Amino acid sequence: MRHHMRIIILTVLCCLCTAQSAPRKVTLEVGSATVWLGMSRQEVVSRYSSAGFKQLPVAGEKDAILFVEQSQFVTHLTHFKNDRLTFADREWYVPNSGLDAFQSTLAALGSLADTNQLSNCTIIHQPITNPDAQTNRIFIVCGERSLLLSEMRTGKIVGYGVNDRIGDLSLGD
Repeated sequence: MRHHMRIIILTVLCCLCTAQSAPRKVTLEVGSATVWLGMSRQEVVSRYSSAGFKQLPVAGEKDAILFVEQSQFVTHLTHFKNDRLTFADREWYVPNSGLDAFQSTLAALGSLADTNQLSNCTIIHQPITNPDAQTNRIFIVCGERSLLLSEMRTGKIVGYGVNDRIGDLSLGD
């Protein structure tokens, strides 16, 4: 009887350890396209194209592709290493979409919270100031997922950004 109990306990422990150590797929939904880190370049291009996005090259970056949502001219950047997805983003704040910058920020934060990937989050403030423009950026980094909240000012022109991001953007590698 003890032998059977030991086998049952070991089996349950092995199942629990396997379930906990299974890597969680980090995904991003962009319109009707869902992509994830490690996905092949060909599959990413296929999914974005099927969802109606137009593909544009990024000047000087053979490993980056910009996808454009024609209806609202919203861009989505992707980056690859060895033809595998290492970065993708989606814009939450789209002018004329019905959500203002604050509402878009709440929606993006809610989406991040819903992923249950909020352990070990870090908030980083990175302002950029030069004579012609000021940019106020806040990164909320939670492992492989992050949000970039930004305000850009050039003269009297003000722009806002709320970007949901997966992976790490390393341009110029």
